[in-house]
Amino acid sequence: MNERAKLIGPVFSSGESDFLYQSGDRNLQIFAALVSPNFVHALGLRLALGAPFLEDDDRAGRYPALLGYNFWQREFGGRVDVLGKTIRLRDLPFTITGVMPQSFHGMDADVAPDLYVPGWSIRRWVKRLPTFGPDVHIYGRLAPGATIDAARAEVAALYPGLTETEIALTGDNDPERTRQNARARRPWLEAIPGGRSALRGQFSLALGILMGAVGLLLLMVCANAGGLVLARSEARRQEIAVRLSLGATRAQIAALVIRESLILAVAGFAIALVIARWGAGWFIHVLPARRELAIHPALDWRLFLFASMMCAAAVLLMSAVPALRLMRGDLALLLARGGRLRPTRTAHAFVAIQVMLAMVLTAGGLALVRTLDKLRAADPGFKRERMVVVEVLPPSCQNPHLAELMGEVLRLPGVEDASLASGPLMRGLGLKNTVARAGERATSGDLLNASINTVTANHLANMGMRLLSGRSLIAADAGVKPAPAVVTASFARKFFPGLDPIGKRFGNGVNRVAAPDSEVVGVVADTKYRSMREEAPPTYFQAVDLKGDAFLYGGFLHVRIRDNQGVNGIRGLLTRRGLGYARVATLDQEIETSLWRERVLALIAAVFATLAALLSAVGLYGMLAQSIRRRRREFGIRMAIGASALRISRLVAIDVSIAVIPGMIAGLVAYLAASRILAPLLYGTRPNEKCSSRRRCFI
Repeated sequence: MNERAKLIGPVFSSGESDFLYQSGDRNLQIFAALVSPNFVHALGLRLALGAPFLEDDDRAGRYPALLGYNFWQREFGGRVDVLGKTIRLRDLPFTITGVMPQSFHGMDADVAPDLYVPGWSIRRWVKRLPTFGPDVHIYGRLAPGATIDAARAEVAALYPGLTETEIALTGDNDPERTRQNARARRPWLEAIPGGRSALRGQFSLALGILMGAVGLLLLMVCANAGGLVLARSEARRQEIAVRLSLGATRAQIAALVIRESLILAVAGFAIALVIARWGAGWFIHVLPARRELAIHPALDWRLFLFASMMCAAAVLLMSAVPALRLMRGDLALLLARGGRLRPTRTAHAFVAIQVMLAMVLTAGGLALVRTLDKLRAADPGFKRERMVVVEVLPPSCQNPHLAELMGEVLRLPGVEDASLASGPLMRGLGLKNTVARAGERATSGDLLNASINTVTANHLANMGMRLLSGRSLIAADAGVKPAPAVVTASFARKFFPGLDPIGKRFGNGVNRVAAPDSEVVGVVADTKYRSMREEAPPTYFQAVDLKGDAFLYGGFLHVRIRDNQGVNGIRGLLTRRGLGYARVATLDQEIETSLWRERVLALIAAVFATLAALLSAVGLYGMLAQSIRRRRREFGIRMAIGASALRISRLVAIDVSIAVIPGMIAGLVAYLAASRILAPLLYGTRPNEKCSSRRRCFI
């Protein structure tokens, strides 16, 4: 493509996958990038140490590797004598030729690879790519003056030729099927100036809503501080009147109020910078990511400028009303003793604004917390109790040891059952396929309309999936044609509506008549696959032989245990067998990890709601304290002529209700008006859900 493309160049590729890294007697799971030989040159990188790949490494039989900077520091202590050393990946020796620069974290903005190896090295491991292999992305830099739209048109024109090149390089035994699938997919080109990012897509809407919540909280702070400044200026009116009578201008008095507000704001700004500096790093480290995140938050000049502007705006907002009142006030009234006995409408308005914003933040926070509770309590379609999940990485491409491993796992004390699956649960991942009934044609609109998971025969029973009709998979199903498949109820409804699916056949492919490649032998209840939030997708399961190539890149071992003794036994067995694994976790922990976005949002929303409640309480207390202080003489007279304490309390309550009730009504209306923005983040509840006696609600 480098020779054919005119608007894009140079072109390079990168695909990421987990590998088993063997260092002495240690077997570690690492995150490696399979890149094209021109990867370093195409990106214009200057290595921290050593040299990049050479074009003739493949022909010369050399296996070079570049270390990620953090991996170099962590595993080799940053030593310069690391060059020329040999490391082993899946029992294949690689020679370290260089170290990536510290500022480079790969093409993924979220996670930095530990290691970079040439993409052609995958041919040394396997003769053909397995079903579950690493995803490879092609990248290129736009030529000077080229536009993204023109580059898209060029890529679309070159795509058929690239497909033919792929067929020739891979030795595809079904080239026509590959061509048909390629015609249906249509290549897509997008700009990634900040790198690819899964977190960006997951959190873009949530961060926008949280930024809005930050704005509301800032308004609350301004209203609260404005009320306090107003109360302080009212308390100092004798002093201000004296200053005015001695020749001070009203502008000077207003400037005095603004300066005092500025001192408060600058002090708060300094404290906020310290908290932000500490809190950003803490926030990244508490995210339960399965790989080390490459995100390094820093307070650069743009953030500092933004925060400074917000601080200045807060000063103006909190001091504008008191300053205007002083500039417009009557000197004789200011000099008079006594004065207004009741809180001003402005003081009531400040409190009402705080109550309104607190209502919005509290209602939204409770909705997000309830969403987290709903997701935790949702039925995933499988039994998650006492299930341990381990991602197993084989030390080589020979798989007979997996069959032996399964036998040893079943003999461990405390283990009830064990199975292997190619696709993980609750990780946002999973293979999809384009499926149609045998004899029918799947169009491009049906692309990737079903999920697939290849499993050992006992996996469905081990996971506790409820069989609705037919039979489950058996060991003899592996390698049979047509391939026996157990489908979910949603799959049966989608592809065989109103029919008994048992015995029906289907195939895969796009824009061609589906061959009878698979036959339905059983139906299980709907089950979630990638996350607790998703609707149960149409899914089919097929049995695989442990001695085949389905687990060349490892698999996910699911072990049902009776007690913790089984967990300890699994760890020891994997270590003895020389198998790499990231962690041994229960399925409940996997589900909880998959809900980390919801947990983070619920935590932040709860903090915001708590702060909003505290701020509104402080504002209300300040108004009441000022009101009672100024009405002491009135209350004393009332009590002297016979008013009871209850009567006095009722008068105070009236003042409170004048501020609080309008704020609550306005807050409810504002929340209902903005609830559509929050709706995409909710699950199992509605932003404006009504209460009933049988159900907990937040409104």
